[in-house]
Formats: sequence, structure tokens, C-alpha cells
Amino acid sequence: MPDVRQNIILIRATKMNKYSLFLLILIQLYGCQKDDSPPGGTTNINIKPELKSQEFKSGSYWIYKNDSTNKIDCTIVYQAFKDFESFYRGHGFTDNYEYFEMFFNVYYVNNLSSSYWDRIFYDRVYQNPVNSFDNHLLGGPIIYYQDTLQVQNYFDSLQVGSNIFYQVQQESIDSTIWYSAKSFGVIKKVILYSLNKGTWNLIRWKILK
Repeated sequence: MPDVRQNIILIRATKMNKYSLFLLILIQLYGCQKDDSPPGGTTNINIKPELKSQEFKSGSYWIYKNDSTNKIDCTIVYQAFKDFESFYRGHGFTDNYEYFEMFFNVYYVNNLSSSYWDRIFYDRVYQNPVNSFDNHLLGGPIIYYQDTLQVQNYFDSLQVGSNIFYQVQQESIDSTIWYSAKSFGVIKKVILYSLNKGTWNLIRWKILK
């Protein structure tokens, strides 16, 4: 006659095996289910390398001279910082765009003429006048696009006064022709229609990176 205790152990073992098999099936079913939740994610998008050369810190300055009137224009960066701006693309995706902002004053014949705010954003430079005190806008020192849609001419080198600059681009914006060099910013500007018209050449500078 079989031992009753052995039968009980056998029945319990059989139940445990059935329970384990049931759990295994449940795990496989849930593991194979499609995840309908949005994927999401955050991507950091940095400023293009060719524009990083145009990041000038506070204290940088550029001095220009009009080659016909000998008047002086000085541009000084008084604040600069870097940060990220977030743009939500939907479905849980967010792009963080790196930007670099510079605030600078333009002094014309030793008087404060205008203030500008520049932003380098991914592959563009945006320039906005903050204040104009005498309507003699002379513009700032930052422009450098390296973009065939913007650039009209490119020079391996260009002599401005007694100085030679390299990797120079020429762009026309409104009534001004700008010549800007990598790592230097604007080295020459030709203003066609203004009280300050003429050719303004970069004669001295201090660039802080």
C-alpha cells in the first residue's frame, strides 16, 4: 500500500509544476506584447563647428576706420554666454539647440551709437539692434555664415589695410557689403547708403575666446 505522505508530496509537486508553467506562459505573453507608448528622447544639437570660431567673449572689441573720413567706429562685447533652447517635436521627442549670445555696443566718434544682440544658433547668426541712439547704425563684428546661399564670394586671403586675413567671406545685407573672416568676425564693411557710408576697415582688435 503506497505511503499517503508520498502521494501528498507528489500532488503538491504536480500543482507547483502547473503553477510554474502558468507563470512562464504569462511572462512570455507580456514580454511579446507591443509597447504602444511613444518612444521619446532628447537630442542635443550643437552649433556647427565653423560658427564656433565666431564665439567672442565679453571684453572683445573691434576698431574700424573710415578710409575717406578717418572717423572711428568701435564695437565692444559687454556680455556673452552659452545655453540650450528646447523645442518639443512631438511623440516624446525634444531637441535641445545650443546657442551662443553676445551683447555689444557700437561707439561712433566716441559716442554710443547703438546696441546689438547677436545669437549664433546651429548654422546661422542672428543680429538684432537693441537700441539705436543716433540712427547711424554701423553693425556688429560677428557675421560668418559659411553657407553658399548667403555667401557671394569667398577669398582664401584678403588684405585690409596693412593686415592680411584668411578664410574671408563676402555677403550683402541690406545696403552694406560685409567681409568677415573666420575667428575674426567682420574685417571690412562697405556702407552704400547712410550718413556713415564708405569703407570701414578693421585696424585694431582684441579677441577673447
